[in-house]
Amino acid sequence: MSANFFGLFLLEQGYVTVEHLTQSVKLQKRRNRKIGYLAVEKGYLSQTQLEKVLKAQRNEDLMFGELAIMLGVLSDEQKQELLLKQQSDHLYLGEALMEIDAIQFPDLEKALESYLQQQERNKNVVSRTNNDIDYYEQCHRLTTIVCRYIFRLTGLTARTKEWKTQLKGFETDEVIFIDFPGAHHFSVNFYLPQPINQIINDACKPILKPSQEEVRPNRYLGIFANIVSGIYATGLTETGWHTTPSIPMVEHYLSPRKISISDLEKTNIAIITTPYGKIAVRVQFHS
Repeated sequence: MSANFFGLFLLEQGYVTVEHLTQSVKLQKRRNRKIGYLAVEKGYLSQTQLEKVLKAQRNEDLMFGELAIMLGVLSDEQKQELLLKQQSDHLYLGEALMEIDAIQFPDLEKALESYLQQQERNKNVVSRTNNDIDYYEQCHRLTTIVCRYIFRLTGLTARTKEWKTQLKGFETDEVIFIDFPGAHHFSVNFYLPQPINQIINDACKPILKPSQEEVRPNRYLGIFANIVSGIYATGLTETGWHTTPSIPMVEHYLSPRKISISDLEKTNIAIITTPYGKIAVRVQFHS
């Protein structure tokens, strides 16, 4: 079970808030130590050896323990002992949420049962054919989720009042692109003006570490897009659309840019209105 999707499920069902998830993730990061740091703590590796393995890992698609054995700085017995220690000390999302008093055990148990039932239903869904696709319906579902999470994150009321198949002269500062591969391949673009960007940025800042904040400031919008696309992809499985969204790509413009989208087949564009401006959401189906 993916803790990420279970966390989004808890958020969507109203069991926890974004702040609760943020606090629990931070607690997990403090408690759930990586095997390399456990090895240093046990005296199996020196700090220099740890850095050597971490540096080598940048160029090798191997787990830390396997690479450390390959480099001759750790034995297989030591690796197994460290993995056992790591597993026994692991703090799961539900445990972290209870520890910060975000949720009580009866509610967590009830939520987990509902989540597992939902996952089981998803496994038994038969995929629909391309002829069954309702493009407007899918675009409407997505924008409903966008509006809901704008409100949950920022408190701003957002409404979808316009539906288009083309867009002319829309002014944007940020563009977010997410690809949804699969049998029903489609992609989503979010076009956001600066005032909305800033509000979403401020709402998502607590989720990032300071180091990440400095290196990738536009990652804030990526977090927002991750939440929205994760919930949307989970919901899609209930209708037989088995898909996993790609990592959101965020493009930032130094000055506002006007964009125009021509009339295209299998494309829907929704205009979401907020007190601080409009967001355009474009859903394009490729198959």
